[in-house]
Amino acid sequence: SESEISWVCESVCSAAAIQLEVEANIRFLRIPLSLAEDAYVKEMRKGPALRALRRVGILDRLNIIMEDVIDDIIAALGSEEMGRRGCLVKDYSTIDADLKARHITSEELVLGLTSRLSAKAAERRTPAAWWDRSCDLGLIVGAFVHGFGNYEAMRNDEELPFGKLIGSYSAQDVGCADAARFFVVSTIVARRIFDAALESSKAKAQLEAHAAVAAAVAATKKAQAEGATADEPIKNASAGVMDAVNSLDVEADDLHMVTLPRLNRTIGGVLRRYLRGEPADDIAVKLKPCDVLPMPDPRVLDDRLSELVELINSRSFPNRSIAQPTSSLVADTPEAVSSANEI
Repeated sequence: SESEISWVCESVCSAAAIQLEVEANIRFLRIPLSLAEDAYVKEMRKGPALRALRRVGILDRLNIIMEDVIDDIIAALGSEEMGRRGCLVKDYSTIDADLKARHITSEELVLGLTSRLSAKAAERRTPAAWWDRSCDLGLIVGAFVHGFGNYEAMRNDEELPFGKLIGSYSAQDVGCADAARFFVVSTIVARRIFDAALESSKAKAQLEAHAAVAAAVAATKKAQAEGATADEPIKNASAGVMDAVNSLDVEADDLHMVTLPRLNRTIGGVLRRYLRGEPADDIAVKLKPCDVLPMPDPRVLDDRLSELVELINSRSFPNRSIAQPTSSLVADTPEAVSSANEI
């Protein structure tokens, strides 16, 4: 959007102004060595730095919106009710928004946001079939409470609507719920197979190492007792090591190896027992209705949150700028413009 582009441009200009002050020895900047490494700089130039800057911009606007909502809620509750909730501070302007939010429920935050989020949000394409207006409100509150991108915590939060709506939709669409449930069971079984293979591989490597050491020691002692030359103990030890390793008993199923037939056989057996409702000792999966279907793709939810924040910000704070340059040196001279372009 135009405001987002403006915010990014002003941030770059502010960084350019700081760079000019550092070059003029007006300001001193201490940078960790890891930030100056070629590999890190090369990775940042691929795009992560810009994505991180956009996330910071979204969080900045989100905090502005939520702080305004929290102040309205506190004003409606009054100091007496806030005191009963454990907030003994009289001047609420002295504490941060996240500290004030600890004394406010998620339901109150959602209600406070309702009047700020217009009906235009419902007209947009929803991230999932079960998504409604309450999810938009819950997404904003969840990002503020649990953090940007922590969508699993939002789904498991009983005060937010995601778990209830996912469970209700799972009960209606049985086929989709069963497919998701089978996928969860299959991934758990596959993970256990790979873990068992890793442990078996480690155990086999230890046995081979012990057998090799024992064979080398035995061959050396035997050669010394027979009075062999200097080269014969080494040859005999090498032969003894190979014989010892080859004589190790390897299980018929080769537990240290993961093959497609083994995955197919094991996962298929567990799913068949799972469908028949038989107890399986090797796996016990108990899924709540809200755990059957996952949340929408995180990238889709990121875009949705950005759109909602921009929509509320343009309606509630039409005259509030996203950011302002912090130095009068920005673009005042041709040298400043040239330096900003180089950066």
